[in-house]
Amino acid sequence: MISSSKAIVPLLNKVVIKKVVAPKSAAKQLSQTSSGLYIPESQRIKSAGTGNFSKGQIVSISEQLKEKSILKTGDLVLYPSHLEQLTSVKTEAEGDNAEQILLINLDDLVAKVSN
Repeated sequence: MISSSKAIVPLLNKVVIKKVVAPKSAAKQLSQTSSGLYIPESQRIKSAGTGNFSKGQIVSISEQLKEKSILKTGDLVLYPSHLEQLTSVKTEAEGDNAEQILLINLDDLVAKVSN
């Protein structure tokens, strides 16, 4: 198991991304409609406006990409949600400090998100 996301150095055309998770209070507000109905977790993601994409923050970029890419550490990006099952890296952090770290190809990123 890896101690933290900072310990991962991506190679070739890879980037390390930390999934951005909405605060718990915001998640509760999204799960109930204005009419009082509760939306299941599986459907709530689609209704949040991101569809099949998740938002993440770039933690590190491979040396080869630093010179060529318009992306830099700290940028927010969108990536296909299904990659979370394929490219997830486990870290030693637990509980509230746990972060979901992904090692993704640059070509799999969909968009850069403006702040």
